[in-house]
This record gives sequence, structure tokens and C-alpha cells, in this order.
Amino acid sequence: MEKTGRTTPQRRGTKASRVRRRRRFFAALFLLVILLAAVIACTVFFFKVTEIKFEGKIEKYSMRQLQDACPIEEGDSVVLVSTGAAESRMLSDLPYLETVKVEKSFSGLVTVTCTESDDFAAIAYESGFAVINPSLKIIDIVNKVPKNCTVIYGQKTTSGRPGQKLKMAEENDNSVQLEELLTGLFEAGLGGKISAINIKDKLNITILYEKRILIQFGTINNSDYKIQMLCEVCGNQLSAEDEGVLDVATTGKAIFSPRDIDELVQEMKTKP
Repeated sequence: MEKTGRTTPQRRGTKASRVRRRRRFFAALFLLVILLAAVIACTVFFFKVTEIKFEGKIEKYSMRQLQDACPIEEGDSVVLVSTGAAESRMLSDLPYLETVKVEKSFSGLVTVTCTESDDFAAIAYESGFAVINPSLKIIDIVNKVPKNCTVIYGQKTTSGRPGQKLKMAEENDNSVQLEELLTGLFEAGLGGKISAINIKDKLNITILYEKRILIQFGTINNSDYKIQMLCEVCGNQLSAEDEGVLDVATTGKAIFSPRDIDELVQEMKTKP
């Protein structure tokens, strides 16, 4: 049989059918893109922030300060509002805030819920003191220690500003131990009762409770259990007049020795 280069009608029909299907596919795809773009445009341009509501009991800052620190404004696109960026901005600009939660809805309402730091510690910084929260974020730089504020001894600091985490000197960086200890003590409700902490020797941490009980804490290991023990002994077993040394360094034991602690406290505060 002799072959020719002609295309049969059946083949021509199949090829034309493929072309039509391809055209329909691209037309549908183009229409889908147009519809998607229209939906996005409508969402971006028509869903606007109409109200910003602040919630939470805040005493350190005025409503005006909260509003100025929040980067979201009425009229902004709800879709383009970044809640995470707003939270970070407010925590940085208003250091006394402990948490910030920003929520948005397509109704146009943005809710900003804030909580304020209640527990602080003070640590020597430059010529004054850095007031820090349990996460070691700098709350303020002051000339003298605030009233009822836990004082940290034995830790050198280098740099930082309000809203940032305090940086420690590399040669004696006990920041991990300090953060865990402060968090545990404050979560146990001891923020106003801990007068001082010396963390120079992370193997022999000392804590001063109500300026009358020197606690030999040992290492940070099993800190939760040790804090539980000192809460039980200091809060329930000792009287408000007792003075002495409480050793909780050995897990499972709490030994109290009545004695005058003035010299020990002075040594604790002046220990380099």
C-alpha cells in the first residue's frame, strides 16, 4: 500500500477538538484568575477597620498612649492588618505590658487585649538599675530600686533598652538560670516577698525572703520542687518573726537553722 502525506478527516477532527479543549481550559483559567482578583480587591478595599477597642486593666499607660503605640488605624484594610506586627510593636513601645493580643474581624472591629506586668526585679545597669520582668525584658531604667522590688546581685549586664531583653556579660552569663528562677518564684506568688537573689555562683544560688530568711537554693535543678518546699516552710511552718537560714539545696529536704543573718545578707549583697 502506498502511503501519502495527507491528513485524514478523522485526524483533522481530533486535532481541532484538542485545540478547542485547550482554548476552553485557558479561557476558564483566565476567568478564574479574574474572579479571584476581583474577590481579593473587594476584600481589601471594602472591608475596612471601623473600630479599635482596647481591653484589659492597664494602670501604667493612658488610653492615648495605647492608641499611639498601636499601628492599626481606622480605615485600614482588615485583610492587610498584621496582628503579629501590631503586638510586637506595642510590646516594644510599652515595656510595662506583659502580653498583647490583637484580634480582627471582617465586621471591622479590632480588639486589643493587654495585660500589665506586676512582678519586677531590679539589676545593676550602668550607673543605675534596669527594672526587668521574669523574661528579663527591660521595663525601665531607674536611678534607685523601686519599692518592693526584688534585687538581683552577682550578674553583670552589658546592654539593652526598655522593651528589649537585657544582655548579660559573656564571662558570667547566668541569664538562663535567672529567667527560670524568677519565673518560678513569681508564678508561685512570691514576687513581693523575695527581697534579693544572688546568682553569681550558679551552683550555690542564694535567695533572701522578706529580709529575714536566707535561702540556700543550690543549683537551678528541680527548681519547681524547691520553690514548693520554701513556700510550704516559709508560708506555713515558720512564724512572721522567725529569722535564720533555710537550706533547700538538697532535693527532698528543707532544713531551717535559726540565727542572725545580718552578716550573711551583707555578704550576699556585696559578693562580687
